Formats: sequence, C-alpha cells, structure tokens
Amino acid sequence: RDRAILSFHLNLGMDLEELKAFFDDYPELYSDCPSLVTRLLFLLHDLEFPKKKLIKLFQSDPGKMATMLMNDVEQALQKGKENNKETSQVLDPRASRKNKAFQALHSHIGMDQEAAEKLLAEFPELYEICPSLVARLMYMLQQVNLSPEKLQFMFKTHPERTVQMLMRDTEQKIKGSVAILQEELQMSIEEIVSGKLWYVPRNEVRSRIATLKQYFSIPDIKKVVQLEPGLLGGGRHPKTRKALTTSLSRKESDAQDMCKIFSTLRNELKATDEDIFKMLENYPGVFLESADRVQSHVEFLLYGPVGKGLGLVLRRGITTRNAETESEAQEIERQRTLDLLVGTPILTITKNLVPIVNYLQSIGCEVYDIGRIAYRRPQLFQYEVESLKFKVDYFCKELDMSEGNLPGNAHVSRTVLDLMATMPDVFTFSIKENIEFKFQYFREELGFNTTALRTIFSNRPQILCLSLENNVIPKIEYLLTPIKEGGAGLTIEELQRLIISFPQGLRESLNLRIQPRCQAAIKQGMKIPDDLPNNFLTMTESRWSTIVFSEIPDSKKGPKTTIKTKKVASSKKKK
Repeated sequence: RDRAILSFHLNLGMDLEELKAFFDDYPELYSDCPSLVTRLLFLLHDLEFPKKKLIKLFQSDPGKMATMLMNDVEQALQKGKENNKETSQVLDPRASRKNKAFQALHSHIGMDQEAAEKLLAEFPELYEICPSLVARLMYMLQQVNLSPEKLQFMFKTHPERTVQMLMRDTEQKIKGSVAILQEELQMSIEEIVSGKLWYVPRNEVRSRIATLKQYFSIPDIKKVVQLEPGLLGGGRHPKTRKALTTSLSRKESDAQDMCKIFSTLRNELKATDEDIFKMLENYPGVFLESADRVQSHVEFLLYGPVGKGLGLVLRRGITTRNAETESEAQEIERQRTLDLLVGTPILTITKNLVPIVNYLQSIGCEVYDIGRIAYRRPQLFQYEVESLKFKVDYFCKELDMSEGNLPGNAHVSRTVLDLMATMPDVFTFSIKENIEFKFQYFREELGFNTTALRTIFSNRPQILCLSLENNVIPKIEYLLTPIKEGGAGLTIEELQRLIISFPQGLRESLNLRIQPRCQAAIKQGMKIPDDLPNNFLTMTESRWSTIVFSEIPDSKKGPKTTIKTKKVASSKKKK
C-alpha cells in the first residue's frame, strides 16, 4: 500500500491524503494487481497518456481508473479509442515501442543514432519486453545517480550486463529501500516522501543506518537524514552538492568512510556524541566526504597555525601562554579546535583551507592573527585565495599608500593585518558593491584623507560593517543639521574632529543615544563637541548624568529635577 501511494505521488504529484483514501477504497490494486507501478509508468511513458487527464480521471471517476489499472492496460486503452477522440490519437504500443526506446536512449543519455540502433537490434527485449525503458533510464539517472556518460560507457563495454540490470524491476528496488526505512527507523510514508528518501540504494542504506545507530538515537537519525539524504547513500541535498564541488575529493563516501570519520573526530578531538550530532545538524555534508581527506584537514587544523593560534587567543582568562605544562596547552588547543569544527564543520572538507592559511602567513600574518581570524570569522578560510588577495590589495591601496605598501609586496602593513584580525567580517564584503562606496563617502562627502581614514578604521574597523544608507548617513546628517532645524549643529570640521578622536560614537544608536544626548547637551547650553569629552556618546548613563548636569554654571542647570538626579547619583556613590 505504501509503495503504491509513493509511486502515484512521485509520478503524478498527487496529494498523499487523497491517495490514501483511494487505496483504502480499492485495496485490490496493491494486493492483487501485478506490478502496479509498471502499469502506471506504461500508461505515462509508453502510451503517452497525458498526466493531467489521468489525474482528472482519478478525481472524477476513481472506480473507472481502478478498473483500467486492474485490467490489461492495452485492452483498456483499446476500448478508450472507440469512445474518445483524443485517446484515438495514441499510437499502437507495439508499433511505436522501438521508436520510443530509440528516442529514450538518444534524449536521456545522449547516445548517437548508430549506437542506439545497434543496441536495440542486438537486444530487442529493451522495447519488446521491458515495460518502460524511459522509466528505467530515469531511475538509473536520478535515483541511482549514474551520469549519462557513465551509462553510455556501461552500454559500450558491458552491454549484456547493463541490459540485464535495466530489465530488473525497479519497483523491487524502491520497495526494498522503503521497507528498510520503515523497519529500521520507523519512518512513515510521509516522512520518506518529504525527505526524498525513497530512492536511497538498498545495498547501502542498511549498513549506514547500522553505523549511525552506534552513535545516535533513532529520532536523531531521522532528523539528520531528512536534512541530508546523502547520509543514507541517496542523492545529496542541493546545498551540500554545491558546497562539495569545492572539496578536495569527489569520491563518494560509504558506510566504512562514515565510521572512519567518526573515529577521527573521537580520537583526534575527543568529540562526544553530542558534538558529532551538532556537526551533523550544522553541516551533514562533512560525513559524505572521503575519510582520509577529513582526517588530513582535522590534523592540519589541530596541529597547524589555526589550532596554535586559537590557543594563543585570550578567552575567559585562558590562553596557552599561561599554561603550566605542554599537555595543558595541547588540551586548550584541542578543545578550541573542536569548538571551531562543531560550529563550522565545513572546514573539514573545503579545499581552500590550506591555501588560505599559507597565503595569510605569506603576507605577514602571525599565528596569533590567524587564531583571531578563526575565532571571529572562520568562514574566511573557505575563500578563494585570489578573492581574498584582491581585497587585501584594495585595503593596502586605500589605507597604506603613503607607507609604500602597494599591491604585489611580499608583506602587508600591520594596519591591514590588524584590520583583518580584529574585524575579518570586513573582508567578506564585496569591494565594488559595498566597501568602495564607504571609502568614497568618507573621502568625498566628509573630507577625510588617507591618514585620517587609517586612524578611524584601524581604531574602529566595525564602522566598515555598518550600513551606509541605513546607519552611517542618517547619523552624519543629524550631526550636521543646524540646531534650529532639530539637529546637533556641528560644522564639517567639528564633525571630523569628533570622528577622528572617538570613532566609536558612530556605532551608537541614533534614536536611543546620539540624538537624546545631543539634545540634552544643547538644552544645558553646551557646545558640541567642545564642551564635552570625546567619548560622550559611549560613556555610561551614570557618568553622562554627572557630566551634563554638573560641569555647567548654576544659572544653566535648569529645573530642580536636575539637582535631584545629581543627589541620586551621589547617594549611590556614598552607599
């Protein structure tokens, strides 16, 4: 019953609930009818019965459809010829089957005319006995994941064996995989359909499930295989397939590879079952890669500059610099490398990892810098070297031209290296669509020169991550708007001094911090920025209250509420 429901859903795109009701009313279709799936495919592909008409018949007269499928298909359609003009246009199956088989070989796997005619002449059973060559070819292409070139090669080198494979009933293959999933993982037909798991190879699915059961519960396995059918040997999820085109190996993994990957993570990183499951959730494609490649990447991350650099970074008061023994330092590096891979598991397979690390070292990045990058933006290790080099050269040109650090030099100045280590997110943005406009705005609209820009962006590189249109420009416009018009009333020179002396202020909220504090200072008769500290936008509320209400003449202090605020502050201090 489930196999029949699944076949109709896949081939006709019909609703599962409608199909369940249909087969509940006509159980003989799956209990007595021989090869129901073959009959359906015969209708669709060999007799070219329109799919829409078949669905319409199903919805309007399900009894008639059941009768047609139960009786001999050719006789049912022969009856239809006499009563239906459209059906009468359908060609005689036996007369057209050879031509259909030729078209299937030519259109689906690209076989040339001479080779296709030779194959059909040598093996006439492909169109005389095989109920639907199109359906069999599509099964091999889409569900077994054979390429058209591979199928052509198989027909050329081992034609007899390949024909025997096609002549087998693919219905039994689908039945086997569905039955295993229902038996081993207690999956419903809805879960199998939604996860596109109906076509996973029967010879692999059982061994892969056994491997996963060693580490995870059945509900957890169901969850991850629906995210990534490739874990059971089926076709990979589109996102995984795209990402794996950048991996080191194109070799498909098997159940034995999965075991080796689990062992590598346990032995090298002491990963727990919970760690491995989080990796599966974050990026299950890792476990579809060659085990040897994963192991080499794990070892490079753990024992190379990335792992050493992660250990050097001070986090929660811990760093390998303070480790008392070598084993303690190694434990810090191991735990931090594990945390890195649990959060970004794709680093175990990306082909760009080693080239990017080598490039960073070649331009002068120290191990500590690489560790900071790994902490803040590990995705940078997935970039192509040429892409990252283009961005590094751009920043050298914009910030360090006066120092002679032009593109092509062996080493890059500390200004750019510190920018990369402090805020690597900046190097993930597009130069032409993002960064270039920001430099242009600060130069042309605000009048900053290269030296000023170097000071601003080296002190607070986060400014480059702010949206120009939605964040930076509204703040600048408010600060430059005259007081009479509701702004802060700064001149362009005052604005330049404010930003250079304390660029952090641009990161504060316009509505919650910049505007309220500027208005409070103006109300108290203070001149911005001359009468205020450079950090007046970032200081705490208590400190701000003390500044704005105490460092002014008594005549300008305003209402008594101001004095009350001062007393509250002093009483807290006394406590």
